[in-house]
Amino acid sequence: MYVAAVVVFAACASANPRSGDKPNDVVASSATQPTPTAAEPSPSGPAPTSSKPEPTVDFTMPNFRGMNLQDAQNEVQKNGIFFSRSHDLRGSRNQVLDSNWQVCTQTPAAGSHIKGKAADFEGAIDFGVVKLTETCP
Repeated sequence: MYVAAVVVFAACASANPRSGDKPNDVVASSATQPTPTAAEPSPSGPAPTSSKPEPTVDFTMPNFRGMNLQDAQNEVQKNGIFFSRSHDLRGSRNQVLDSNWQVCTQTPAAGSHIKGKAADFEGAIDFGVVKLTETCP
């Protein structure tokens, strides 16, 4: 871990020094100190709470079969659901580069009405996929 040090050279000698005055020495400081500010008055009563409404979704599930997995995920996100799942239909390979996979199956099915709190659908959308060079089972 590195610590920044600020070294200030003060060579402030007045044009007419008084007797007994010495030139300023080198001053070293390991940190810059914040300038003190006036204390702010504390508000009376409890702090206001921010209650934002939970995001909701309302759309019909598109048919993603044959679509590139990355494009399918992007479409789901456009509808307000930011986390979907995918799994390899031919084994247990991980989909590291989503654009190299195609969608063969989907849950919920195409045409399903998706409506409610977005958080309730996070991870509920699942794509069964194979590599682009493979055919769907």
